[in-house]
Amino acid sequence: MHLQFKLNKSINEVFECLSHTESFVEVHPIIYAMKPMIGGGYLVHEKLKVAFMNFKFTYPCKIESNKTSNMITMMAVVKKTVQIHIIFKLSTEDNITIVDEFVTFKSLLPVSLIMEGVFKKQHKKLFQNIENK
Repeated sequence: MHLQFKLNKSINEVFECLSHTESFVEVHPIIYAMKPMIGGGYLVHEKLKVAFMNFKFTYPCKIESNKTSNMITMMAVVKKTVQIHIIFKLSTEDNITIVDEFVTFKSLLPVSLIMEGVFKKQHKKLFQNIENK
């Protein structure tokens, strides 16, 4: 899945929000904590509202960032059943920061369509929050 967002923020500000866990948690609509794990990576704490119910869960995530190429990569395994790989590629055009987001899901369960819907909705909010920060 490919998503694209255009922001009236500097590329450095957007890079900071996506690559530093404190900043990421501050702007993410459903992630409320990211705690370092022994051996590397983070334990992500998420609260997702579905209908009238809230679901809280945690999962491991690794984050790699490269300021030279303006890329951030996140790899997570949710509920030990869904592998998520996200690449954020940042660029600029006419003083606008463009974020190209590439998301892949791997699972034996048929969850891709559901996950795509959640990501589209939540990441739209994520980038609105970055814009308004």
